[in-house]
Amino acid sequence: MIADKNHILTAILESSTTGYMVINAKGVKLYQNQQFSDIYKIPPDIAEDPAWLRQLEWVADTVKDKESFLSKIHFLDQHPEEDGSDHIELKDGRLLERISTPIFNPDYAIEAAARRLRLCG
Repeated sequence: MIADKNHILTAILESSTTGYMVINAKGVKLYQNQQFSDIYKIPPDIAEDPAWLRQLEWVADTVKDKESFLSKIHFLDQHPEEDGSDHIELKDGRLLERISTPIFNPDYAIEAAARRLRLCG
């Protein structure tokens, strides 16, 4: 039953036009859908790496204001309890809406953070 639910949820996330990534408190990527990789044009070898630092470097090079982008990422990593929403302008002119949300375990302890990306316009 749980495996069926996980399969259904994965299928829903993979069919979405929204990019999703979930990172645990240790900075390990738990999940990322293909749309997230497509939005940032992340090469497969980087997208499939569970340690997300290589990917962060790749993504930071695609944004127009790298310093501001990295500052926000570091803030969210240091404050996983924070909800966040902002816009990211890419060098190719596309505009993204980024939403960060904490994920709590059943004891209400923070387990991970979900990051969602949507193309604007």
